Amino acid sequence: MLKQLKEQGTPIPTNDIWIAASAMENGAAIATRDEHFSEIKGIIIID
Repeated sequence: MLKQLKEQGTPIPTNDIWIAASAMENGAAIATRDEHFSEIKGIIIID
């Protein structure tokens, strides 16, 4: 995930990578207003 974001030119903070990875692993959505999560494919975001 981190490599993909760096290649896209859209790196996000490491802590947010952990949040996104944990959510993906557990099939959970992320409730956030941080727009950078939208750069991660496969993440479900709740506004």
